[in-house]
Amino acid sequence: MKKLVAVVGLLSVCAGVFAQVKGKTVYYGNADWENDQVKIFIVDAVAQAGYSKYKIRFQSKTKDFIAYYPSETTFTFSFGETKTTRDKMQFAKPYEFATRVVETAGGYDYRQEAYSLALNGVYRVSSEGKVHQAPDFKLPHSTVQFNAGPFSVSLLDRVQKTDVTAAKFKVIYNGDKIGIVDPVKAVCRIPNGQEFAVFNVGVKPNILEQGGEDRFTLDYRIPARVIDMQFAELFIVWKDCFRESEKEPIKVPNFEMKMTSSK
Repeated sequence: MKKLVAVVGLLSVCAGVFAQVKGKTVYYGNADWENDQVKIFIVDAVAQAGYSKYKIRFQSKTKDFIAYYPSETTFTFSFGETKTTRDKMQFAKPYEFATRVVETAGGYDYRQEAYSLALNGVYRVSSEGKVHQAPDFKLPHSTVQFNAGPFSVSLLDRVQKTDVTAAKFKVIYNGDKIGIVDPVKAVCRIPNGQEFAVFNVGVKPNILEQGGEDRFTLDYRIPARVIDMQFAELFIVWKDCFRESEKEPIKVPNFEMKMTSSK
């Protein structure tokens, strides 16, 4: 009888643990890590029978970009290693945050008490890099396309009025490194040699992988007492708008994800 009671008690304990782990959804505690270049938060990690996912929120702590490639991340469970189902790069601009939901799915029951997250694929991308010079772009335009090293640039639209000039461009990066497009660097030069910065100074830089595309509008506002832009010959001077940089890996320690609850 005592043996029977003991067995029943053991089965009850096991059943309780089984129910805890095998709830429909398993939730994990948050985790974070930082160094002098990047701050990383892993939040909202959950698992169900067919998938496990988390949200990564990361910040560049410097004037450089931080790029994250989910495809390089590895989940290690009791049954083995798995990779992510999405591989598109996400990046944080200098001093800013970026967020991405990352998931692994298929073939296993991911409702585990714990797993290890090898957060490979985190890189620093220098915001300086190599500048690729572009020819001054004349408005009204005589051409709609030009190259700046590995960057192909096309004019998509233009508005030229007395005190407003706006030009929309498309850029494709054809190199094998990381392309940086920084529209705020471009200025408008009028015939007397004066240069004017863009009016939309809040436009942010973007980084591109091979084949990546960016679109931006340069908006210039010059008072009519200085020049009537509707009839003037203007030039967009690109300065260091187009740059190219290498990515440098950042070593991030593994995150040990622990179950906090299930239901």
